Amino acid sequence: MLSRAEGGKVAVPLEAVLAELTELKRYIDALQTQINGFTAELEELSASRSLIAELKARGVRETVIPTDRGRHVMVRARLAEDNTVLAHVGLDYYVRLSFDKAIEILNVKESDIREAIKELQKELSNMLTYYQQLQAVVNRAVSEARQGATRSSTEAKQ
Repeated sequence: MLSRAEGGKVAVPLEAVLAELTELKRYIDALQTQINGFTAELEELSASRSLIAELKARGVRETVIPTDRGRHVMVRARLAEDNTVLAHVGLDYYVRLSFDKAIEILNVKESDIREAIKELQKELSNMLTYYQQLQAVVNRAVSEARQGATRSSTEAKQ
């Protein structure tokens, strides 16, 4: 419940501000998780682009491909066609593309992800600033409450 305090200030219950801080912290954590996920995706795109560039440069017909990120299991593979790969183009669709066209697709995806990261970082920065402001309000309220309690106990002793 809001109430008017002295000097035209609005008084907000401390519990409401603490609840807002808790929700804001969850949102900040979610933003950071999204940024980390997109950053990992950028690393995957870079690895794919590097593999395609190496296949193209060396004219590789046979290679060893990891089945997982940790490279615990590898498989030997022979390229069915020269200078083409199956590239993910969205919605679980894969298309056979030339090396150059596949790299173009990867570059577009990378650009989109970098833009998303930029927007998320901007939102994260704004939310961190707001979080710090709310923390300052809580710290000030706690400090004032302690000073008031100290004054009250001092006055009661006199």
